[in-house]
Amino acid sequence: MGYQLLELRKFLSRIERDINTETPIPFTWLIGAGFSQSAGIPLAKEVSHIIVLYEYIGDVRADDFEDELIGFGYDQKQLKSYLDWYYELKKTNNKRYNELIDQAYSWLKTTDNFENIDRESPNCYQKLFTHLLRYKNDHHYFLTSIIQRVRGINVAHIGLAGLLKDYPKWGDTVYTTNFDDLLLTSILSLNHTARIFGEVESSEQPSQSPSYPQIVHLHGRHTGYNLLNTKEEVEKWYNQELKKAFEKHISDSSLIVIGYSGWDDMIMQTLKEWNDSNPNLIRGNLYWIPYLGEQNIDKKAIKFLNNCPKLKTFVIVNSDPDLQLNADSFILSLCNSINKKNGRFAKYRSDLLNTAKEQHKFIMYQLVDYPDHNPQTAYDLALKAEERISKAELSKSISLLEEAYEIIIQPDISSELKAKVGKKLGLSYYKLDRLKESKKLLEFALSHFTQLPQKDEEIQFDIAETKRILAEILISKDEFNEALEHIKNSMFLSITASFEHTFLKWKRNHLLCNLTKCFIYLLKGRYEHAESLLNQVDKEIEIVMDEPKILGKICQIKSCYFLVTDRISKAKHFLNESDSHFSNIEDSVNKFLNNIYHAEIFVKENNLKKVNEKINCIVLPNKDEIAKGILLNNQAYIEMLENNDNRFLIEKLLKESTNLLSKNESNYNLINVLTDCYVFYRNNNDDFNFQHIKEQIKLTNCKPHQYFKAMKTIEKKEK
Repeated sequence: MGYQLLELRKFLSRIERDINTETPIPFTWLIGAGFSQSAGIPLAKEVSHIIVLYEYIGDVRADDFEDELIGFGYDQKQLKSYLDWYYELKKTNNKRYNELIDQAYSWLKTTDNFENIDRESPNCYQKLFTHLLRYKNDHHYFLTSIIQRVRGINVAHIGLAGLLKDYPKWGDTVYTTNFDDLLLTSILSLNHTARIFGEVESSEQPSQSPSYPQIVHLHGRHTGYNLLNTKEEVEKWYNQELKKAFEKHISDSSLIVIGYSGWDDMIMQTLKEWNDSNPNLIRGNLYWIPYLGEQNIDKKAIKFLNNCPKLKTFVIVNSDPDLQLNADSFILSLCNSINKKNGRFAKYRSDLLNTAKEQHKFIMYQLVDYPDHNPQTAYDLALKAEERISKAELSKSISLLEEAYEIIIQPDISSELKAKVGKKLGLSYYKLDRLKESKKLLEFALSHFTQLPQKDEEIQFDIAETKRILAEILISKDEFNEALEHIKNSMFLSITASFEHTFLKWKRNHLLCNLTKCFIYLLKGRYEHAESLLNQVDKEIEIVMDEPKILGKICQIKSCYFLVTDRISKAKHFLNESDSHFSNIEDSVNKFLNNIYHAEIFVKENNLKKVNEKINCIVLPNKDEIAKGILLNNQAYIEMLENNDNRFLIEKLLKESTNLLSKNESNYNLINVLTDCYVFYRNNNDDFNFQHIKEQIKLTNCKPHQYFKAMKTIEKKEK
C-alpha cells in the first residue's frame, strides 16, 4: 500500500505512448480550487479571512472604517468596496492587515459556535457559511463578488479546454469543486461548447458518453441555484446519484487530480473505498498533482494516498528547478506533449486570440450603423476638426478634437486606430499652438504605433513624423537633448522605399528633420553645425518647392541663423522671403514668429518706430506666455532706449517678462530679458538688484549662446 513518486517527464512520456494506442484508457479529471488560483480566485483559507474580517469590522468596528468603506451588507457595491479595500490593504500594509486578521479571529472565538475554531482547518470555511452567512443569497453575493475580481482565464483553463476539445476519447469529463465558470469560458473561447451538470438539484446523472465535454460542478456554480458550502449541504445534495456517476467514470478510466486538497466530501468518501480489496474502483491509475511538490500535500490527503494501491497511485513531482510544478505548468507541459503534432499549447493560445479578434471585429462591424458608438467616427471627427482649423473656427475644432479623443481612449479600440487618430489629433493641437495637448496625444500615438508591425513602411513613416513633431514641441520647452534624440530616431529609422512617392515622402521628412535639428543647434549656440545643416537643406530643397509653408519655414530659420550671428541684412532678406511664402497661408504661429524676429532685427538696428509697429501688429496665439514675455521684453528695451527716465514702467515690463519666461523654462529667451535687467539696474545704480540679476544669469548660464557673449562684453566695459 502507498503511493509512488513519478517524475513529470516520465509521466508525459508514458501519456504520449498510451494516447497513441488504438484504445487508450481515457482520463477523468478532478480539479479543485488550486486550479483557478493563478487566475485570482482565492483558496478556502483566504475566503475565510475575507468573510471573518468583513463580519468583524461590520459588527464591531464599523465606525472606525466609515471613511474607508461605503457600508456593510451584502449589496454588490458594498462588497466590491470592501474587496477593493481588502486587497489593497494586504498589498500595501501587511502589518496592519495581519493585525486586523488576528483581531477578527479573536473576536470570532468569542461568538457562538466558534469557541475552539482553528482558522487553518478546512472546517472553518464550512462553519462560516453555516453560522455567519446564514442566508443562501448571502453565499451567492459573497462568492460572486470574489469571482468577479478574477484577472481572466489562466493557462491551465485554456490548455485543459483545448485537450477536452481535441482529444475527447482521451478524456471528456471534468469533476470540479470550484464555483467559477473559467473552464466553461475557456471552452467557449476556443469556439467549442460544453455541457454543465450541477446547476439545480436533480436525480439525473452526468452522461457516461457525452456528445460534448462536460463539467460536473460538485458543489454548484456561483451563478446557479444549488450552491453548496456547508458540510450539511454537501452531504445532502443527491449524494448517492453523483457517487454512482463518479464511480462509473473512474471504473473505466484513470483519474488526474489537480488543485484539490482532499477535504471530506463525496469524492473523498468514494476514493477511500479504493484499496487492495477493491482494486477495480479505478480502472487505470490515480495521478495526484500537488502544488510545488509532495511536501505541500494536505496531511489528510497523504493519509489517503498511503492507503491506495501502491502500483497504481502516483504523485507527480518535477526536479527541473526552472519549472515549478503547479496547475498551469502541468497542463502546459501536457499540451506540449500530447498536442505536439498540432502546434502544442501555442495552437490553443492562437485559437483563443483569433476567436476574440473575430468577435471584436463583428461587434465593431455592427456599430457602423450607430455613429455615437462607431470607433471609425473618431477619425471622421479628426478630419472635421482639421477643416474647422483651416477656417479658423477654433472653438468648434477643439470640441471635435475632444470628442474624438474620448472615443480613442476606450479600451476596445484597436491600437492602429488609436495611433492614427492620436497622431492626427496631436497635429491639430500643434496647429492651434496648444503644445501641452499636442505632446500628450503624440506620445499616446507613438506608444500605440510601436505595438504595430514594424515592417510596415507606412507605420515607420508615421513613427518618424510623430517623433519629428514631438521634437519641435520639446524645443519650445528648451528640452534640446530629448528633442535631438527624437530627431535622430526619426532620421535613422530603417526604411525600404518601394515606390517613388514613398521615397519622396521619406526625403521630405528627412529635410524637415534637418531643419528642426538646425533650429536646436541655433538655440544651443552651435552655429557651425546649424550652418552645415542649412547647406544640406538647400541641396534637398527641390523636394518641397511646391510647399510654400515649408519654404517659409526654411527662410525663417535661415533668418534666425543670420540674426544670432549678427548678419542683420541677410536676416532681414530671408525674413522678408519667409513673409512672402506665408502671405497666402493660414498659419498664425509662423506669422507670429516672423513678427517677433522682425522686432528683434529692428531692435538691433535701433529703429524704434519699426519695433513699435511690429509689436502692435502681433496677435498672440492662444495667449502664449513665452511670446508675451518676449514682447514685454522688447517693449522694455524700447523704453530704455527712448526714455530711460521712465523707470517705473521699464521695471514693471522687465519683471513681468522675467516672471513669464522663468515660469515656462525658456532659458534662451530668459537670458535676453535678464541681460536687459542687468543693464537697466546697472545704469540706475541699483546695486542690490544689479547683483541679484548677475547671480540669476550665472545660474542660467548652462549653454553657449549669443547673450552670454553680450554679458562678457558688458563685463569687459566694467573693467
